[in-house]
Amino acid sequence: PHWRRAVRAAVGPDRFLDMSRLSGVQAARAANQRGLHVLVDLVGYTGGGEKANEVFASRPAALQVSYMGFCASSGADYMDHIVADRVVAPPDHRHHFSEPLALVPPSYFVSDHRQQPEWAGVPDPAASRAEFKELPPRGVLLACFNQLYKIDPGIFDVWMELLLKRPDAYLWLLKFPPIAVGNILKEAASRGVNGTRVLFGDTLPKREYLRRGGLADLFLDTPLVNAHTSATDVLWAGVPLLTLPR
Repeated sequence: PHWRRAVRAAVGPDRFLDMSRLSGVQAARAANQRGLHVLVDLVGYTGGGEKANEVFASRPAALQVSYMGFCASSGADYMDHIVADRVVAPPDHRHHFSEPLALVPPSYFVSDHRQQPEWAGVPDPAASRAEFKELPPRGVLLACFNQLYKIDPGIFDVWMELLLKRPDAYLWLLKFPPIAVGNILKEAASRGVNGTRVLFGDTLPKREYLRRGGLADLFLDTPLVNAHTSATDVLWAGVPLLTLPR
C-alpha cells in the first residue's frame, strides 16, 4: 500500500491503472489500448502469477520483460528479455534461457526493508518465543521459511541427521502450504525423528513474520531451489543464512 500510493502520487491518477480486479484478458486489453512500450512481469510463475501469465501471453506491449519475482526462464516466446545478474544467470548458462539475458551488476535483487514504514523496528530485541505458540522456550531453532515444495529428499536427510545429532535442536518450517505438513512429519518419522522436533508456523502479516523470524538461530536454505524473498527477509531480521547454490 505504501509504494502503491507513492507511485500513484508520482505519476498522477490518470496514468496509474490498477488492474487487480480485472481478468487477464481485460488487463491485457487495457494495457494494449494504452499503447505501452514496455511491460515488466514481476511475478512469473510464483503465487498469484496466473493472471499475469494471461496478460503477457496476449502480447499487449511492444517489449515484454521478466524481472525480480521469478528468477528463472519463463520458457515463453512472448517474453523478450529477463533482467538478472551473473550469479542468478551465469552467461555460460544462457542456453537454458529462452529469453536474452539483460545482466545488471552486481545484483538484480533490489530490496530495502527500511523503506517500508510499517516494518520499522525489525529486528526487534523485545520479541520473545513466548509470543508464538509453536516455539519451545529453549533449544536451537534451525529455520527454513521457503515454500515446502523446495525441500528435496537429500537436504531433508541432512536436516534430520542434524536433529538426531543435536537433541536440543528443532527444525522450524512454515505451513506453506498447510496440506504438506502431514507429509513432512511422516518423512521425519521414517528417519527416526520425533514429530515434536519439527515445528510449523502460520503465515503472518509481514511485520509480525519478520519479528518472529528474527528468533531463529540459523536459516537453512534449500539447495535445489534457493530462497528468494525469504532470504532477504531473514537477513533483514538479523538471522544468519546457510546456503548451498547449485
